Amino acid sequence: MDQTYSLESFLNHVQKRDPNQTEFAQAVREVMTTLWPFLEQNPKYRQMSLLERL
Repeated sequence: MDQTYSLESFLNHVQKRDPNQTEFAQAVREVMTTLWPFLEQNPKYRQMSLLERL
């Protein structure tokens, strides 16, 4: 994953991947808003493509 990947671009990707799953997208937004600062401080998890595996 690109190190410049932003929270909004990740959320947009989720929305585009599953456009009819509004509740899922909302849940992802709530969880990732909390986790994103941790992921920015610990890039090893982003480098291991953790987000893509979830």
